[in-house]
Amino acid sequence: MISSIKRITKVYPLIYLVVFTGISCTNPCDLISEEMIEIPSGVFMMGCESSNADLDEYPVHNVEVQSFRLCKFEVDQTLWKSIMGRNPSYHKGGNLPVEMVSHYDVESFISKLNKKTGKKYRLPTEIEWEYAACLGTIVGNNQLDDIAWFESNSNGESHPIGQKCPDALGLYDLVGNVNEWVADFYEGKNYSGDLVSTIDSVERESIFRGGAFNCEPKYCRISNRNHVRSDMRNYAIGFRLAE
Repeated sequence: MISSIKRITKVYPLIYLVVFTGISCTNPCDLISEEMIEIPSGVFMMGCESSNADLDEYPVHNVEVQSFRLCKFEVDQTLWKSIMGRNPSYHKGGNLPVEMVSHYDVESFISKLNKKTGKKYRLPTEIEWEYAACLGTIVGNNQLDDIAWFESNSNGESHPIGQKCPDALGLYDLVGNVNEWVADFYEGKNYSGDLVSTIDSVERESIFRGGAFNCEPKYCRISNRNHVRSDMRNYAIGFRLAE
């Protein structure tokens, strides 16, 4: 009797294995379109003239923007790895925003993603990014903690996407968590075209926006502009997709 019981119990793990491995996982690429938010056409005042503003944020000026779509989440490491085959991020975790990716790396990722999906995903322009941020929220110190991971609440690391409150448009982590590459290259000028900084490197410099988990509140201002060489990789710079 004992030996027959042992023979029966040996079958159960095999049955469970067949049932479990039959479950299919959703391809992360399939979720992107569902996570896009429609940003309507409009006009907004771009730039900042506060005492915290840098010279390249002047002058405040009217900009007209055509409608576009912006992903509600930053690109996470699961999606990146599904396209690129490896995860370069410093802070590892499938639902953490991907980082340690240069502007050139992102261009390669988007090219491969579009070939795989047949879509026309891209980086948002600097104007589109700031316009969406303006529509969604005006960030003040009294509400930054609700919508952003930054120096005071992040424990010095990035966090899974979508944990903080979304803005009024439904966008998550637009400020804080990781900075976000935009499509534009930096020219060292303000919005009037006046030269305000020199670019020492022969490499092109790309703009990133939004502040990150290691930033003071003043660097999470939606008008704040940052730039580094386009081939640079940093553990606090990621991106989100536009269309």
